[in-house]
Amino acid sequence: MTFAELIDAAEADGAAALREILRLARAASPEADEGVSYGVAALLHQGQPLIGIGTNAKGYALFPFSGSVMSVVVDDLNGWRVTKGSVGFDGTKPLPSEVVERIIGLRLAEIAQRK
Repeated sequence: MTFAELIDAAEADGAAALREILRLARAASPEADEGVSYGVAALLHQGQPLIGIGTNAKGYALFPFSGSVMSVVVDDLNGWRVTKGSVGFDGTKPLPSEVVERIIGLRLAEIAQRK
């Protein structure tokens, strides 16, 4: 599923939350390509998965494709559904833009370090 398909299928609040995440990711990595990684819609930075969005029974999950990134931001995500590799959210409680920007920045740094 693409980001456009996710947004089209979402209710208004969910679509707004998804558009904001996509906007923040594109601002940080304008050259990122849209694709699929681990079965979810993803933006790929220099061929590496930057962030992904999947759907679940409770809404959506943001995947930074990095347990290290999640361990750094976990304290900023009290009140959201957090696992080692993702954070769950829905349209009624979108992720804070500052935290999404931090996740993206940390993931970009991680990708750059691997090059």
